[in-house]
Amino acid sequence: MAIFAKMSDEQAFKDWLNSIDVNGDGLISQKELRVALQALGQNFTHWKSWRAIRLADLNRNNFIDGDVEVKELMSYAGKLGIAATAAGARK
Repeated sequence: MAIFAKMSDEQAFKDWLNSIDVNGDGLISQKELRVALQALGQNFTHWKSWRAIRLADLNRNNFIDGDVEVKELMSYAGKLGIAATAAGARK
């Protein structure tokens, strides 16, 4: 189980998301998420990124955007054992 730093779990996670937002549009796509999961050494990244979008994308626009969706994605990341810290995400 992932343990998130008390300091500001959500802010650390948002900072990590901003760092993987390659095109800078403020939206996290499945491709951006898949590449980030690969960089963390995750397996089955296509499926995990697809699943994350399906679970967290509450408005069904195929992107992670907004605070509620970020919290949903944080929850899913925790299930994968991904922790967000001030230094970024780690597995």
